[in-house]
Amino acid sequence: MKTNYLFFKQRGSQVFTYSAGAQEFTLADAGNGNFDEDIAADTRVKVVVTSSGTDTTIPDNGKSISANVITIAAASGNGADLVAGDIVTITQIPAEGTEVSFRSDRLLGVRTTSDTVTVISFKAGDDESFATTNDAVTLTHNSNADAARLISSAMEEAINSETGTGFVDVLDREAGKGVLTNTGLSFTNLQLSIQA
Repeated sequence: MKTNYLFFKQRGSQVFTYSAGAQEFTLADAGNGNFDEDIAADTRVKVVVTSSGTDTTIPDNGKSISANVITIAAASGNGADLVAGDIVTITQIPAEGTEVSFRSDRLLGVRTTSDTVTVISFKAGDDESFATTNDAVTLTHNSNADAARLISSAMEEAINSETGTGFVDVLDREAGKGVLTNTGLSFTNLQLSIQA
């Protein structure tokens, strides 16, 4: 029997057009649509400045973060001297806990905790510890009393999907694709809880 791998990925990018003034950019993080994870360290994001068609990646020592505000240093401080019209793209660097593939045969169930939050549970991948906690994907979406039914139906489709690779996009928030995008639900956040 074929076992599909079900892929989930958090969203983590925001684009700004610089106009003038301070070289500061406020991230719309967890719960605000652009980043599913609160960004607490500047090393968790890649900052690229596009000026006159040329891309420049700002090194870690050329940027800093305070609360959810990224500041790009001046060029003399390993940053860049921005001019009006420059495009600043801030992207979350993929890391453990921002994307995952679960074996479809480990799906335990789908349940709603409210009209706007649904949890998809999987049997924990590390059985040696006999942990009682399972892996989970917590989705925040528009209010819908039928969310569990819609998500369950999409999960069944993903589990039974015939793909050449065996990998099925269930919800890739960064790319805006996956079987859950066809449910009619609008997803605003994806949190992964993966047991070590």
